[in-house]
Amino acid sequence: MAAFDLSQFDVCLALQGVSVPNAGVAELCAALRAREALFDRPRLRTVLPDETSPDELRLVLLREDAGEGVRREASDGCTHTHTHLLADLSGLTEEARTLLRVRGLEPRPHALHLSYEYWTAEHVLRVRHMRLLRPVSAD
Repeated sequence: MAAFDLSQFDVCLALQGVSVPNAGVAELCAALRAREALFDRPRLRTVLPDETSPDELRLVLLREDAGEGVRREASDGCTHTHTHLLADLSGLTEEARTLLRVRGLEPRPHALHLSYEYWTAEHVLRVRHMRLLRPVSAD
């Protein structure tokens, strides 16, 4: 029997986020949630420590389709680089874009890595089952 390759479940989400002072996180999250602009996936955090200043700032993640072409999933463990800054937030409502602009919040890219541990047993079994049913090429 072949070994079970856990790396087949590695996914990298290319998201957009905005840096916010700790004191303003709850208010901004409520405003973004009301405008359906907040990142929302089961068992994942919407707010992360900001790497530039973890004691003073938080990174609030925007919905996956916030910027056109921003959502890019890859099974290569995120070895590709995210060199592009997509400030085009066309996936957000005009009201949400205005909210960010008025507060002076600039979006910036953030790569979120998902591994085997993130996925449910149902998802793992479904992927495994689909791979087993894949037709064998006649090469």
